[in-house]
Amino acid sequence: MILGHSDQERHLHSSSRELLILCLSALIFSGLFVSCVIDGDDPSVTEDEPPRESLCGESLDESHTGVELRYGFGRPFRASETMGDSTDPLDLPMEYGLQGGHHVDLSLRFIGDFDPDQVDIFIDLKVDEPFSDTYYGVHDTREWYLLFAEGEEPPGCYFHQARIFLFDLEGLPVEPLGIAMLNGLGILLTISLSSRGELMEWRARGNLRDATTET
Repeated sequence: MILGHSDQERHLHSSSRELLILCLSALIFSGLFVSCVIDGDDPSVTEDEPPRESLCGESLDESHTGVELRYGFGRPFRASETMGDSTDPLDLPMEYGLQGGHHVDLSLRFIGDFDPDQVDIFIDLKVDEPFSDTYYGVHDTREWYLLFAEGEEPPGCYFHQARIFLFDLEGLPVEPLGIAMLNGLGILLTISLSSRGELMEWRARGNLRDATTET
């Protein structure tokens, strides 16, 4: 016999009452203190789970990560005019910080299905020859969160200012003379995003530009 939805509910309530009566009867005749747990939900009746929605937009990336990365600058997010590959490298201005040293700022837009509430973001900047063994850059943010799109920003989850600090091999901030030598030099960025144990990684090419001399 196939029961309709309302018939199933009446059947479940009836079964629960019968179980309760049997349990109470057992208590009366045995004189023992036991607990009666009556679960009115029939495990054979399940509801369809809603499909999981991506918090950071729908990605078209068919790789194993399933998450796309777009490069840009500032907030609101201004997309880079270049793609960040070897034929179309990112234009990365080097700026002087108020607390000393020099840095490169990059905004990141992540698109795909992952948890943006607790992420680690690490960026390694490797300088091309002849200064690959002289200078480097790094950004390291742990246990942070990404922001959702605001205003006219396209869908995604945003990290609006990944500040990549530039150092020499002794770990000291790069001085103006070093910035002059790095001006126009190519670099390789390795960007790592970790979200609840899942690690994703991208690589991008770029060219450094001395923005301290621009007016």
